[in-house]
Amino acid sequence: MIVQSAPQGGGQGGGRAAGRPGDRITVTATSPGLRGAQVTLGSVAVRGGRATVAGAAVAGAAVAGAPVSREPAHSGSGQEPTADASYSGAPGTVPAAMLDGDQSTGWSNYYHKAQTANLLAVSVSNPSDWVALSWPQPQSFDSAVAYFTTGGPLALPATIAVSYWDGREYVPVRNLVIDWATASGQPITLTFDPVRSTRLRLDMTSAAPGTGAGFLMIAELQARSNGVKIR
Repeated sequence: MIVQSAPQGGGQGGGRAAGRPGDRITVTATSPGLRGAQVTLGSVAVRGGRATVAGAAVAGAAVAGAPVSREPAHSGSGQEPTADASYSGAPGTVPAAMLDGDQSTGWSNYYHKAQTANLLAVSVSNPSDWVALSWPQPQSFDSAVAYFTTGGPLALPATIAVSYWDGREYVPVRNLVIDWATASGQPITLTFDPVRSTRLRLDMTSAAPGTGAGFLMIAELQARSNGVKIR
């Protein structure tokens, strides 16, 4: 992971990136295969020896840490989407693998922790996980297509919920209809009333949570408008 910071505002150097009220510092974090993130922090004035940051009382001098904004930092050119997920089970199954056009790769929450001298091997499916697509600018879409890989520990999800970002939170799409696949590598098509947004998310539950089966793998994920893939 790479973390970069950039001071903004009226700081006067001397090693202080954000030491006076009104100063700002923007931190950007990126990691291969994952969507980047960016947060801007601001210093606050202290009165009476205490300052409150994000609801917590903090004692001391000027505090840099009050959140100002938290928006994803999108990578890529043009309107190419980026992908994200709640959890990835291995370095080779990160969200970006859903967008590489290669159905032999994909995102997965499958993991296997090998046995050690003190612990048994562990491979237990999560109750639920989500995956998401994001764009630099709002897109119009009315369906999503997910190509799941099944077999062995991998299975289709028990349920899928679809939501979109309305600028403040994720909101469920309306009139969702799911056309389920019947074999590995076949598409699951999810259609809904048209929406316009910068983010689309699929929340999935495991068919066998807490067991060695019921893991999920998506080889490819697409958002579509009138049957045409949004790139």
